[in-house]
Amino acid sequence: MPLWIRSSELSRWTDRIGTKTAIWTTVLALGALPLWAQEKPRDPVLLLVPVLGYSPETSWMLGLSGMYQSSWTAQRPPQSVYVVSFYTLRKQFLSSIYWDAPLPTRQLYVQVGAGFERFPDRFYGLGRTTQAEDYEKYTPERFYFQGWVGRSLGKGFRAGPLWELSAHRLIETDPAGKLASGAVLGTERGTLVGIGLFLERDTRDHPTSPISGGWYRAEWLPFPALLGSDYAHARWRVRLRRYLQVGQRGTVALQAEVEAATGKVPFHALPKLGGSERLRGYWAGRFRDRRLYLVQAELRRYRLWGPLGGTFFVGVGDVAPDWNRLSLRKARWSFGVGVRALLDAEASSHLRLDYAIGSDERGFYVNFGEAF
Repeated sequence: MPLWIRSSELSRWTDRIGTKTAIWTTVLALGALPLWAQEKPRDPVLLLVPVLGYSPETSWMLGLSGMYQSSWTAQRPPQSVYVVSFYTLRKQFLSSIYWDAPLPTRQLYVQVGAGFERFPDRFYGLGRTTQAEDYEKYTPERFYFQGWVGRSLGKGFRAGPLWELSAHRLIETDPAGKLASGAVLGTERGTLVGIGLFLERDTRDHPTSPISGGWYRAEWLPFPALLGSDYAHARWRVRLRRYLQVGQRGTVALQAEVEAATGKVPFHALPKLGGSERLRGYWAGRFRDRRLYLVQAELRRYRLWGPLGGTFFVGVGDVAPDWNRLSLRKARWSFGVGVRALLDAEASSHLRLDYAIGSDERGFYVNFGEAF
């Protein structure tokens, strides 16, 4: 029987890193219920899963992910270690490891992760007016160490500190491009050290394929020079997700996000639109600036024809240098359709195939778990 991993927590990392670690959902798609919600004790578990996926930014990707979960009882929840490595046809590489541990009191939850990525990518410039054919190629390297400690406040609420340490450098740029000229902030090798706070509420009935409930999170993460950051700045982000059940196997999923970055913000840390989760149909990071808003809606219907279901989605978003320059009239939009293939009924895990159309780009995505 497929095994459920604590995906409601691990999904935080896919949100943060975006399409580069969307493959984490191959691990997330393997479960049913949190192990410690069952009554019977369980021995340690070791699980290896092949990685396969596709997105415009990566082309086909292939790799291996694994999970180790310690023994547990009803009084002692398990600790888990997750590892993933993959390589893409665009010569992109990522490897990461995460450790998460609900403490015996079940009032505190700790998650820590570290990883390395070398990810040839495209830089389109800043703002909403970038053109699909006007980009420069570059290759960044990044090491990161991040985590958070959350305390349960009851009724689905959790709050606590979060932190991030990362080192970033560009190992290849276009000699005739803006990045090579140094005209864009963040092209120099740099280190970021940040400590902040988060508050969230989770009432979803399932962490990767919810039908009802909601997930709401606000976070503030400053990177002050006092802690050693080469680019002193701060990031604010609010994410709201609501799921309205339609019939027995359908849902209307709604998402709204706002994000802001203030201070000396490197280009790779600016709020971004595009990719498999934030406005499908556009290249990940196609639009970036200091302010961002995003609204998406999706009608999902599971098991319409045996194991196959379908979805229709729309989205609109914008970026700008400040709040009063954000616009609905000038915003970017996308829409699309998708197929959902049921992998395991008990786990409610699905293979996701989406085709999205933007104003001047298209995107095809193969992944596990929903976009939001």
